Amino acid sequence: MISFSVGPVPVTFAAGCYWGVEKFFCDKFKDAIVAKQVGFMGGHDIPGGVTYAKIVKGDTGHVEVLHFIYDCTNVSYEDLLEFFFRIHNSTTPNRQGVDIGTNYRSAIFYHNSEQKEAAEDYIAKLNGTH
Repeated sequence: MISFSVGPVPVTFAAGCYWGVEKFFCDKFKDAIVAKQVGFMGGHDIPGGVTYAKIVKGDTGHVEVLHFIYDCTNVSYEDLLEFFFRIHNSTTPNRQGVDIGTNYRSAIFYHNSEQKEAAEDYIAKLNGTH
């Protein structure tokens, strides 16, 4: 298990519709999540700013995300990764269940080198290459 410094740590996951992802994580980790916000990441600048109507057209490159701050004294990043991969199918491009579009693709946005390493190691383990 990778140990992060004590205190709040940011995490950003894309796993389909952000409302569903938010509900799953908040139900499972309600005592560890300090703050949360749904929105969009990736993509390119859009004249007039990012809106849901623009994102769902599929040509902006954005993905729906849940960004949250969690208390790492109660939950490990690996616990979050395991849950992330359990709640969605990361192998289905641009789709989660009945939601279809590039904005529903799977992604992990890491906030430091430890998260990057942990995510890469976890994915390698899932793929049987670690």
